[in-house]
Amino acid sequence: MMAINDFRGLEDYFSEPALLIVVFVEFIKSYRVILVCLIVSSIFIKVFSRIRQFFRERDVEPVPFTCLYVDADIDDIKWVLSAYRQNYRLTIDDIHKQRGSFFAEIEDIWSKTTSPRVITCLSLKTALDLFLRVQKYPPNSEIIMTAINSPDLVRIIVHHGLKVIPLDISQHSLGAHHVTLERLCTEQTVAILFTHLFGNMADLDDAIEMAHSQGIHVLEDCSQCYDGPESRYNSESDLVFFDFDVVRSCTAFGGAVIKVKDSMLFNKMHILHDSYPIQREFNYVSLAMTTFMVGSLLRRKLALRLFRYLGSVVGFDLLERIKQILITDRSQVLIRNLREQPPTTLLSFLAKRFSHFDSAILGETNAVCEYVCERLPPTAGQIGLKAMKRGYWLFPILVDDPDKVITHLNKLGVNAARSIVDLQVIAHEEHYDTDLSGPESPSFGLSRNEYPPDESRNIMERLIFLPVHKHVTQYYLDEICLAVEIVLNKLAIMRKYKSSLTIHGPYGPILNKPARNAASKRKQVSFSPTVTVRSASTARNQQQN
Repeated sequence: MMAINDFRGLEDYFSEPALLIVVFVEFIKSYRVILVCLIVSSIFIKVFSRIRQFFRERDVEPVPFTCLYVDADIDDIKWVLSAYRQNYRLTIDDIHKQRGSFFAEIEDIWSKTTSPRVITCLSLKTALDLFLRVQKYPPNSEIIMTAINSPDLVRIIVHHGLKVIPLDISQHSLGAHHVTLERLCTEQTVAILFTHLFGNMADLDDAIEMAHSQGIHVLEDCSQCYDGPESRYNSESDLVFFDFDVVRSCTAFGGAVIKVKDSMLFNKMHILHDSYPIQREFNYVSLAMTTFMVGSLLRRKLALRLFRYLGSVVGFDLLERIKQILITDRSQVLIRNLREQPPTTLLSFLAKRFSHFDSAILGETNAVCEYVCERLPPTAGQIGLKAMKRGYWLFPILVDDPDKVITHLNKLGVNAARSIVDLQVIAHEEHYDTDLSGPESPSFGLSRNEYPPDESRNIMERLIFLPVHKHVTQYYLDEICLAVEIVLNKLAIMRKYKSSLTIHGPYGPILNKPARNAASKRKQVSFSPTVTVRSASTARNQQQN
């Protein structure tokens, strides 16, 4: 190290500031390792303090669960990998024999108490497209479908040159009004697609009787109310769909089962389905692995906190982006990808799920959801209270100002969500591509009618989801109920206070602001676990004292 004495005599060549700079540079060169360590340690301490502050800034302990739940465990993914490894070593003839045995096993399980006519497809969208290809309805024919539905199903129907008529449903029964359905049916109506929503099953006896009297096919989607291979459905329905996509109960990461009533229709669909190519095994296994890993991360408390913190730093909701991986099916965007048979690994996993189905697990889920329903405040609207069969798939509630409710629930540590499934209101204002193979294809849109789905639109505008499922413990269930009650009550107080300050004049509402000098009894409400109510006059008296 250069000593200070080495700089003596330089005063004649350098000015004093320049000499100081030279000394500073030499000092940095000598102790650069120590300086770098100090800078890195200070940055680490600052970042660690920010993360610690973020984790401790909540008034209550965050609920370590999300609304989106993947109903699979490590044993299921081990089964998928084991089946994939076994199928990889088989010859083509052995694979065909094994596929036939899996198809027969699934048919035997599903035909114990009902019709033996069962078709195992790649997905619900594949099943609907298969039915429409066989039927070959005339162009511009109409299909009535439940107004709250998947937009992908609408695109498939419109792709076949058909029109969609939205059918409004009731909030309490989740069924259609018989008079409205009867008026929507015309000479151009060829089929009605009923979708049972959120685990509840509506009564369709009168609707099916009316439809069959006019020669209209009835399609029943029971994917959201599945409760085992012996699931209850209307035996008079022409087609019944059971989908086992990622977010379904008893998920198989894909696959669907169709129950066909008519034998001639079954033979046509079966022959056409056998002509489809088989989907690649790797595509299914990679989807299952990705879904399972993302779903496992969403169950970890530390991962949820880390995602929330990184989202706040980056500036967008990282959890919502991750959830899109689960609910977005990118492999079936094109119509040609719909027309494939399920891979052998998927067939083996479906057979395993059906044969080992435990109804006691479903009872645990229902018990957890009923526990929360009994403890929710009256201001939290519930769906399907008067349904024919009460069930639970996810946990939706209806609230006013859903965006504000979700924001305040998230502040209290409850990971509520606005939409976690691909469900929308099917209304005539929307337009859908008629050709799923290209984004710039023309669109027919939806057929207008005199009975818009107003009640369905009201449901979707007020709908939020809570993190309630069988893995949530009672402690966190009570915390969720308490947080919902706090948020809804305080938002109601704030709305009532703002309405008291508004005077409706001849040209619209006028904000009536109280004078600043007048003694005001205005209440201040803070969003914390304990309700804080304080009058402004009391606060001023405390300041004066």
